[in-house]
Amino acid sequence: MGQILLYIFLAGTSVVAIARPWIGVVVAYVFVILGPQHIWWWNFQGVRPFLLVAIPTVIGIVFAWVRKEIDFSFLQTKINLLFFILFGCITVSYLFGPYVLGGPGPRFQNPDLLYDRIWKTYFFYFMSTLCINDKRKFKYLSYVMIVSVIYLVYWANDQYLSGFWYGRMAGPKAFGQGLYVDENVFAMLFVTGLPFLYYAGFFLKNKIIRLGLWLVIPFGWHAIFLTGSRGGLLGLAFTVLLIAWRSPKRWISVLIIPAMLIAYQWQAGDVLKERAATIQDYQAESSGGTRIQAWEASIQMMKAHPLTGVGLGGMGPAFPVYSTHKPRVAHNAYLQTGAESGLIAFVVYISLVCYALVSLLKNEKKMQKIAKNSSINDNTLYLKCLNNGLFVSLCGFSFCALFLSLNNFEPFFYIVLLINFLHVYSRHSMLSVNSAKEISQ
Repeated sequence: MGQILLYIFLAGTSVVAIARPWIGVVVAYVFVILGPQHIWWWNFQGVRPFLLVAIPTVIGIVFAWVRKEIDFSFLQTKINLLFFILFGCITVSYLFGPYVLGGPGPRFQNPDLLYDRIWKTYFFYFMSTLCINDKRKFKYLSYVMIVSVIYLVYWANDQYLSGFWYGRMAGPKAFGQGLYVDENVFAMLFVTGLPFLYYAGFFLKNKIIRLGLWLVIPFGWHAIFLTGSRGGLLGLAFTVLLIAWRSPKRWISVLIIPAMLIAYQWQAGDVLKERAATIQDYQAESSGGTRIQAWEASIQMMKAHPLTGVGLGGMGPAFPVYSTHKPRVAHNAYLQTGAESGLIAFVVYISLVCYALVSLLKNEKKMQKIAKNSSINDNTLYLKCLNNGLFVSLCGFSFCALFLSLNNFEPFFYIVLLINFLHVYSRHSMLSVNSAKEISQ
């Protein structure tokens, strides 16, 4: 029965996506962020749900372009230009990197499989920017993260309470595959997703529903604790401090920090507390010390190959050439990108994150000015709330990227897609936007 319903859903979505490709974008990112194909894997055997939705969506975009219903305003942004340059650097490193085909060190990732996933991720992102071009579509797309985080918070806590999981918790997986098979990556979902829940709550007028949404957040903290991820713990602390610092209501600052500290002392568990105790003594501790060794090797790789890097997926094979220590990944998204794809990629990646953060801050100032000069409607209020949520979310990601290799973290593309819409919307003086075509007039 489950498979029959799935086939009906995918068939219906495929048809609708051809006529309304933005719906295909929303559904496709459900498979990216939530990953139901890994949760209820028995219904998805032999099925590639993302592909079955993405292809009709792209066809729908082409048909819309032929009908002259596509305006490229949301594609022609500095954010997307930086993304395009970064993708170009990755492509060059894949084609011309000296260690793509191998080297003296071990191979951690297959470059062919990695590039196949990367180009599809970038291509679908660029196509999606053409579809998310008004406030209603933005709102529905943002719901994907909210719903996904709520369910995966439930999933993680249910696994713990049911006794199905011991030790460090990873996310749902099928046959060893899934976006969140790494505990650090699973923790990152909550670090980047919980700010969505917090700021979306301010939009809700029903206080019971608002409190219910906020009640999920402490359970989300517990989900991060269950992963045993020190990077996740640092990211959580950073985002909570940032929320407290930015909050205009001081009582929130007074309550949220002690609440997190109490939750950590009460629910963190021995595994995370033992790992967290080694953060301060990072030079002597094994994991922290090896990170520094990997960072030093990454810098040497960038110096030796500033244009191509050592090649996509080539850090492992190249490692013995640039370090006498045991080969490993960089555990730093920026340095991993620079080591494998060159100095330009390193600079562009950092510039992309910084530019997106600055854009969100500018949006916030414009929205505050509008709120002072006139009454703010519900749609603009939601954009204001999500703008703040995206800022904290991206700050959490960029901070954790200093300790984790998150350069191919797919929810990052989703976050930037939402930021790209707000960037264009705000750039046009926060006027009523119903379509990209209206913006261009």
